[in-house]
Amino acid sequence: LVMNVPFKVDASMLVVGSYKGFVVVQSNDLNNPTISVPVNLTITGQPKISVFPNNIDFGNSLINVVASQVVSIKNTGGDTLRLSSFSSSISQISYTIASTKINPGESTNLTINFQPNAIQNYTGLVSFITNDPNNPNYTISVQGIGLLATVHFNVADGSTGNPITNATVIFNGISLDAGTYQ
Repeated sequence: LVMNVPFKVDASMLVVGSYKGFVVVQSNDLNNPTISVPVNLTITGQPKISVFPNNIDFGNSLINVVASQVVSIKNTGGDTLRLSSFSSSISQISYTIASTKINPGESTNLTINFQPNAIQNYTGLVSFITNDPNNPNYTISVQGIGLLATVHFNVADGSTGNPITNATVIFNGISLDAGTYQ
């Protein structure tokens, strides 16, 4: 007597690849109480991108000074995640990435740099392509505000602490009157 017995395999914790094993069937047959049936299992999967954070706000940033923030890109899928064709929508935003190939369960860092060159609000995008079938084109929004640094010089007598009027300050070889400078 031949009998077909359906069974299910939970492969949710396995990564992409081929696996060999046995299904052991126990019965009340006195001659063959245990039968081992060889099983070959092939797991296929797909990459799945997870990005944190996916929106960067640099807030107030000094003009011509580079500010950086790190974005973590993780592969929560079952196959290798590949990233390519990175671009920035404005020249004040640049980026570096540690790796463009991410194995299942691993992550990489994308460093986004912001260097404003004028007093204004900036909004831009860092975009790239992935092989995640659900997110083939990925975009991270970036914003920040370019500001000038403000330096205020107060000149006081070293022994009394009283303000000195009409004083001149030499800062980095430049003579300045006491006051506020941008």
